[in-house]
Amino acid sequence: MTESLFRRPYFWARLRTNPLAEMIEEYVAHFHGLRYSWLTIRAHVQGLEHFGCWLHSKGLDATAVNRKLVRSFICDHLPKCRCPAPAPKRLGVVRPALNHLLKLLQKKGVLKEVAPAFPIDGVLDQYRIHLHDVCGLAEATCTSRLRYSRELLEGKIGRRKPRWNALSPNDASDFLKQYSQRVSRSSLQTVASSLRSFFRFLQVNDLCGPQIVATVPRIANWKHAGLPKGLSKRQIRKILATFDRRNAVGRRNSAMVLCLVLLGMRVSEVANLELDHIDWHRGIIRIPLNKSRRYRELPLPNRVGAAISSYLRNGRLSGQGRSVFVRHKGARGSAVTNSVIKGVVRLAYAKIPECSHLYGTHVLRHTAATGMLQRGANLKDIADVLGHTSIESTTIYAKVNLTSLAAVALPWPEAR
Repeated sequence: MTESLFRRPYFWARLRTNPLAEMIEEYVAHFHGLRYSWLTIRAHVQGLEHFGCWLHSKGLDATAVNRKLVRSFICDHLPKCRCPAPAPKRLGVVRPALNHLLKLLQKKGVLKEVAPAFPIDGVLDQYRIHLHDVCGLAEATCTSRLRYSRELLEGKIGRRKPRWNALSPNDASDFLKQYSQRVSRSSLQTVASSLRSFFRFLQVNDLCGPQIVATVPRIANWKHAGLPKGLSKRQIRKILATFDRRNAVGRRNSAMVLCLVLLGMRVSEVANLELDHIDWHRGIIRIPLNKSRRYRELPLPNRVGAAISSYLRNGRLSGQGRSVFVRHKGARGSAVTNSVIKGVVRLAYAKIPECSHLYGTHVLRHTAATGMLQRGANLKDIADVLGHTSIESTTIYAKVNLTSLAAVALPWPEAR
């Protein structure tokens, strides 16, 4: 299998002297199983070879590979690398190659994990388990909360052995004061909530007192103070027109955006959509709710159904899974990720001057909600479609129902 990548004898002679030579065949088979193109596999093998040459210069072999060594290679060696060609130096090529190497070693159970760099890592690991297993939070939320807690502890404790009684009530307020200079009010509210959660965890484990939890300031950010931003019908048409439906990728991207803007689905729900979730006879889509372990049913409009059907019949690659939307570049046939969908939407924004300032995908969800409201749906119906567990999360859309608001508005006093 590897012979088709490097056919010239001097390539093989160079690869055989590399400390990671014995892994190359298995490494190539790993990418072949993920259905990567041969050109991509070749670039990854060259990144692996570059890392192996660096290991040789340090007097190390394949048994010494760990995450710390990979991080040192990427952060310390790569920016000032003077290795001769064909050693790749671009971060976008080398980092994915080494990330796959770590995944392969971890799967085999031979990855040498290094000791935690900070003594606080033990408590933070317990906090992650608490957030995931006890609180039932998503992985992205756990990572976000750990980030702020780690920043606070590294600034206060650093590499020293933690003395939890040294934490003072002013630490949280000083930390938030520094953050307030570079983030928005809603982001600052997230930071404060994360710190409050971490201090409660410390309190439960008798590592701090309740006074620290009580002194974390609450950020003034009134609910429903603003209006949800949505797109006009003309802007939606322009976004959908950016996708070339003559090819498979364009049909896939168009169907994904229609799920976002007409059904109000979350990005993760579109990425995790499977063939078994679509009931074509009843015309519904069943969305699994991870947080509540339930399902919600969405209607399947003709436009969305036609777009998905067109992609499934004329473009979708057959993979090992049952995902509706799959990748067509790199890991071909595997399910798309949240990042893939967000990248598709951001690229569409960039092609339209009046939408170039937009960045996230949540505006499409707001567009779906305001569109349902303008067509006469009540807030309970919108909450059911969007998957809101509380009707309070949906009440903000009452502010954009201008027709109903005009009916109850009193005349201006001077007009009488």
